[in-house]
Amino acid sequence: MGIVVGAAAEGSGGQGVRDPVVDTAGAEAAGVENAAQRAAKAGISWKSCPAEWNLASLQCGWVTVPLNYADPDGDTVRIAVSRSAGERTGKKSQGILLFNNGGPGIAGLESPQLAISQSGPWEKVGRIYDYIGFDPRGVGHSSPISCMDPLSWSKTAPAPDPVPPADQAAQHQIKEQQIETAKAYADACSKRNKKMLPYMTTASTARDLDVIRAALRVEKISYIGFSYGTYLGAVYGTLFPGHVHRMVLDSVIHPETWGYEWAVSRVSATQQRWDAWKEWVAQHHDTYGLGRTSADVASRVNALLATTPKPFDQKIGPNEIRLFIAEQVDQDFLWPNAAKILSEYFNGDAKSLVDSVAPRQGESEIVADEHFSAAQTAVTCADSEWPADWNKWDRDFIELHKKYPLTAWPVAWNYLPCAYWAHGTRRDRIVVAPGKDLPSVLIIASDKDPITPYSGAVRLHELFTASRLVTETGSSSHIAVSRSKCIAEKIDVYLRFGETGPHDMDCKPETFPETGGWKARSAPTVFPEDGARSCHIPQGYTYIQVAHSFSCPSGIEYLLAKPRTGLWACTLPLRFTYDTSRKSEMCSIGSIEHSYLLKKQ
Repeated sequence: MGIVVGAAAEGSGGQGVRDPVVDTAGAEAAGVENAAQRAAKAGISWKSCPAEWNLASLQCGWVTVPLNYADPDGDTVRIAVSRSAGERTGKKSQGILLFNNGGPGIAGLESPQLAISQSGPWEKVGRIYDYIGFDPRGVGHSSPISCMDPLSWSKTAPAPDPVPPADQAAQHQIKEQQIETAKAYADACSKRNKKMLPYMTTASTARDLDVIRAALRVEKISYIGFSYGTYLGAVYGTLFPGHVHRMVLDSVIHPETWGYEWAVSRVSATQQRWDAWKEWVAQHHDTYGLGRTSADVASRVNALLATTPKPFDQKIGPNEIRLFIAEQVDQDFLWPNAAKILSEYFNGDAKSLVDSVAPRQGESEIVADEHFSAAQTAVTCADSEWPADWNKWDRDFIELHKKYPLTAWPVAWNYLPCAYWAHGTRRDRIVVAPGKDLPSVLIIASDKDPITPYSGAVRLHELFTASRLVTETGSSSHIAVSRSKCIAEKIDVYLRFGETGPHDMDCKPETFPETGGWKARSAPTVFPEDGARSCHIPQGYTYIQVAHSFSCPSGIEYLLAKPRTGLWACTLPLRFTYDTSRKSEMCSIGSIEHSYLLKKQ
């Protein structure tokens, strides 16, 4: 609806986009001023949002911005914006509060609707601000980009195992395949978005924000950004410090390492949460039965990854399971969910695992997921210089995998298209620094957040010298305001009264992983004989195969469990005997380790 790319601005003589050139700051600054003047004159025609957008409580409109700010009379993009219905007026009014939910690539039109439906800091703040949402350029309803046919993209799952095998020849083949996939994706993005791609940058989006400000006919905006939205806010504060009223940045992207160095930092941060999760699960062995030590839990999960070379139900494989585990362990409050799902799997019920890990199947969901992936890749790659030499990637990630095996190679393959993002795209990187007119900014961070490591908040706090840093200590919360009343209160006071306090502040974590009373149907217990070629199993137990082939040849992995509907029981080999002298989570048959789950009949 009304999305225009390639239509010249009024009075431009119909000229299209120029070939990308090295733009000067002065040219783009002049382009922003030109676009802002036009936007202020045009304003925004607020109307009820289209019914299919599901934003019944909001009003929607459009703001026209230049595709290339160094060429303000060239092609344009229409940015979709939304606001909470009803003007805030009176002496207490603080103007507008604009949201960005991160990504990059996340649509933001629904942000005001989400805010007004919640309590926390938003209830009182919403009485004195107009909430403004927007879909950034290339996202949602603002000329969304796509790098491949979404339905074809959905068929790429399950993806190959991201960890190259030990065999050198096979390892070389897998890496060459990943390189070709990355090159093909980068090339497809360039061909499908030839005009848009060079200007899918954070700096361009920050300039769009200022044109939106002008279209709203206000001199200053307040802004709250989450995750990647903190980097967007930092860039806006650098480019337009005098146009900021108040600014909250929650879960901070490092302002100087955004790009390859930041991606590498994610690897070690997630591994730390993985190690912490294993310890927690081991402490709750009586609930989940996944192992009494961290090493036992790791062995159980590694066995799962090692025994799923073929996809479950043609939907998920080791790649999807690995990413699921990484996402779950990142956030403390998700720990019980991951433990429960894995416990159910090892008890013979794979449904929850498949349902949780498999890609979304609805057509609209598939399209949205592909568009998100395209926009995220485009901005991430265009913002920074990424190493173009594959040998550097290979050396770095071989070493990273030795220390951080859970996510090293998945991170490499996820960002590898950026190594080949050279199709005429210029890098539009802004050096983050405070202008003299930038007010005190409230920076929020959790000191164990693996998605946006704490060092990013510390560094931005150093750069924005008048800022205040609020730390949720001992917490891995990403988007801390969503899980901390203490932080919500700090944001509420700041947005309503502009008060940050005389010094930095700490908040104690208020949420901890809870088992919720759930308990595995039967905690696994294993009785192996070290070094034996047969596992010792109690009389009266049976077993089911882990894989879904429903055949039971000897010498491969089985789960021991009471046969029931939906579980395929196999005859117990006569050579299996019972020995209670030793207990472990693993049972060795020859040189191959196998996980077993015992359940009495």
